Amino acid sequence: MEAIRLQTVVDKDGEVLVGGLPYHKGEGIEVIMFRTANNKMSTAKQLRNSPIIGLWANRSMEDSAVYARELRDQTQRGR
Repeated sequence: MEAIRLQTVVDKDGEVLVGGLPYHKGEGIEVIMFRTANNKMSTAKQLRNSPIIGLWANRSMEDSAVYARELRDQTQRGR
């Protein structure tokens, strides 16, 4: 069974228009729909006010990139 996955946004309440499908008039198809997660992009102001900013402050390290690489390496080794 061939599956086609499409993602779109509902433009009009209760309606979704999908075109360009490889099916012909009279063919039966099955349609299953899921709501996608609402992953809105953060604005610059929201990012500046988030706890991510300054995460590495007050850490005893000379190079944060080296420190982050060491953490990734430890995780990959299972420590």
